[in-house]
Amino acid sequence: MAGSGDRARASATARGESRHNSEHERSRAGAIVDQQAAVTVERGIARGELRPGTDPRWVLEVLIVPSHSRTLLTGSPWTRTSPPGS
Repeated sequence: MAGSGDRARASATARGESRHNSEHERSRAGAIVDQQAAVTVERGIARGELRPGTDPRWVLEVLIVPSHSRTLLTGSPWTRTSPPGS
């Protein structure tokens, strides 16, 4: 039968692996978002909607920050019928 020390070590190992996996998933998700932002900006440049050299990360931040601010500061959910400023 495993002693309490064995259980504590196993628990600590599981927490460490979980933290590592979470960091890996966040990193992977960030890379996917960056790639998608780059593709979107490249398409906008090709259509003449954005200037050459536009920073994809900047565009992403400009588009996402307002929705995150609304959600975090007001707690209001976004819906298809949410009017701007409500």
